[in-house]
Amino acid sequence: MPDNDITPQTIKVQLSRPIKVGGVEVDEITVHEPKVRHLSMLDPLRLGGDESGNVALTNMGSVMQIGIEQLCGLTPGEAAELSVPDAMKIGKVVLDFFGFAPLDLGAIKSGL
Repeated sequence: MPDNDITPQTIKVQLSRPIKVGGVEVDEITVHEPKVRHLSMLDPLRLGGDESGNVALTNMGSVMQIGIEQLCGLTPGEAAELSVPDAMKIGKVVLDFFGFAPLDLGAIKSGL
């Protein structure tokens, strides 16, 4: 029998400031590997341009927020309590799962 058992990947992210999740204070968040059902969270992404010919993805902040909630199992209220630096660390992990390189973040002009 072939070995097709692939264990889903999870990545733990240490928080600089603890938040309450389910009423319990946590200082670490686990990001779960997305599944096909999570692809719809990329729907808000739009490719936009300006008069100078610069092209960038927009709505990245919304995608990151939805990804943080869905892949970390956080309620919108819990996710809202994350500090921006912690949300960016978690958001980078979320975007990495979808194949967005860190350089892509530098090209973002709006949406955060």
